[in-house]
Amino acid sequence: MSFEEAYNNYLIYAQKRHKKQGFYTIYSDFNKNILPYFLGKDIKQVSKTDILNWQNTILSKNFSNEFNHKLYYIFSAFMNFCFENNYVDCNYVKQVSQFPKK
Repeated sequence: MSFEEAYNNYLIYAQKRHKKQGFYTIYSDFNKNILPYFLGKDIKQVSKTDILNWQNTILSKNFSNEFNHKLYYIFSAFMNFCFENNYVDCNYVKQVSQFPKK
């Protein structure tokens, strides 16, 4: 299953569990800061190294600590969904530590 397919399934799941504005925030932040990095990748092929490289990309954008924490939370929630639905074997986002604070 591709990363995008898993994400589309997650959107259906998340839309019913969040208020409209909260869902829009998740949708917007994921589409701008997570999805582009993993486009074209098989969800089962996402590794700890991929997560660390993604974090480095986000850190290079010099976002605030709060925004980085929010991105980590959004990505971790997505990977939890993937784990619970057997798309992945574990949540590597949780295994990789959160963004370092500036």
